[in-house]
Amino acid sequence: MYGTIRSGMATAMHELAVISNNISNAGSTAFQRSDVSFSDLYGAASAESVQRLSTGLGASVEATRRSISQGNLVNRDGVLNLALSGSGMFVTAPPTLEGGPSNQRVYTRNGEFSLDANGDIRSNDGSYVMGFANVGEGAQLNGESLTKLNVPFEIEGVKLSSLEIV
Repeated sequence: MYGTIRSGMATAMHELAVISNNISNAGSTAFQRSDVSFSDLYGAASAESVQRLSTGLGASVEATRRSISQGNLVNRDGVLNLALSGSGMFVTAPPTLEGGPSNQRVYTRNGEFSLDANGDIRSNDGSYVMGFANVGEGAQLNGESLTKLNVPFEIEGVKLSSLEIV
């Protein structure tokens, strides 16, 4: 009996921890809430053999899953603060020791970006934002053709005075 009570308390504490995390991070950019699912514990019984009124041995946390549903869009100042409406992810690549993007790809919905001194678009963790450059009609779009996105500060002697993303 104490084991049943203890398992119930442990699952309730886990659920409260997940809810607390959801509340404390609700205002964070690109935060995705988590949900908890539970399962009942039955001693040596299959789902088919459990009687409707039989008592179990408690509960356990089955899984804690991060929600990938669309969150609220928040208007923030800055040309490079972007948001995705609907499905989709931004692709980033962490920098290598040499300073260029690695072959590793990270998918995020956090669209707080900035320009570095070289004009490369970077995420707030320093990763390079990846995309397809000069995509023409009939171009093959795959993971191999992703390149770091760069905004040149000067083209043919004319300096960049503003930036607009449409």
